[in-house]
Amino acid sequence: MYYISDNALWFINILVKSKVVEEAYSKNWKQNKNFSSLYRVMAYTLILFYSVFLQSRENKANEAFLQRQGQAAEANIPAEEAAYTKMLEGRRKLRFIILELTLSGFRIMMLVKSLKLRWHEDLDPVFVGICGVCSATLGFLKALF
Repeated sequence: MYYISDNALWFINILVKSKVVEEAYSKNWKQNKNFSSLYRVMAYTLILFYSVFLQSRENKANEAFLQRQGQAAEANIPAEEAAYTKMLEGRRKLRFIILELTLSGFRIMMLVKSLKLRWHEDLDPVFVGICGVCSATLGFLKALF
C-alpha cells in the first residue's frame, strides 16, 4: 500500500502543479501515504524483533557447539573452524538486525511527529530532526557495508 499511495501522491502532485486538482486533495493522499509507511515500518519492526530472537538462539547454539568441541579430547579442526566462522557470521547478522531496529525506531519517531499521533507534542522538533539525520547517516553506512 505504501508504494501505491506514494505513486498516487506523485501523480496528484503533478495534477496540483498543473492546477487541475486542489492542494487539499494532495494533503489527504500524503496523510494516507504516511499511515501506510507507519504500518509498514511497524510490521517490519515486529519481524526484526522475531529475527533477533531467532538469531540469538542460533548464536547460543553455535557457541555451545564450540565449547563442546573445545572440551573434546580429539578436536576436529575443520568442524571447529566452520563452527567458529558460523558464529562470527551470526554475530555480524545480529548487529545488522539491531542496526535495522534502530533505523525503524528513528522512522517511527519521525512518522509519529508527522502524523500528529498521540504524544507527538512531547517530541521536540530538534529531536525529530536529529532522528532524521541519524536515520539518513545509518542508512548510508548500511548501504556501504
